[in-house]
Amino acid sequence: MEFRRVKVRQPNLDPGVGVRRVAHAKSIAVADVTHRAILMLFIGYGLRTGEVGGLRLDDLDWENAMLRVRCPKPGRTHLWPLSQGVGHAILRYIREARPSGFGRSLFFTTLAPVRPLDRKALGEMVRDRLARIDVVTGRRGAHALRHAAASICWIKARR
Repeated sequence: MEFRRVKVRQPNLDPGVGVRRVAHAKSIAVADVTHRAILMLFIGYGLRTGEVGGLRLDDLDWENAMLRVRCPKPGRTHLWPLSQGVGHAILRYIREARPSGFGRSLFFTTLAPVRPLDRKALGEMVRDRLARIDVVTGRRGAHALRHAAASICWIKARR
């Protein structure tokens, strides 16, 4: 008799409950304002960490409500309509929490040394934030939010 090893997976992020909990977590702390803007990008667009980390101030077209995203994997650039919720979160971050004088990158670390956020820092931030608001998933990271965003799009398309 032959046995196959089967990997047991934890349940993934429930698209409805988890995403609503992440999107509605509000605070006035600088780090929380930063995290909310980043999480809204992950939730609203299903972006990868490299795409969020690569965003620059010039990628936001406020007049036409568009967001330009450079995709490192396929090497393309996509234009997305900037949703009102994501736009407000980013605008609040720029006005209240983004350090000035450090370059054109959109997101920076909140503690010294101030530098643009990279993929690793973004992944750690998402894992910490999901744990803090009690979102339980087998994978705690930006990729879980990407899958949740895709699931929500799929569910809406099926209706």
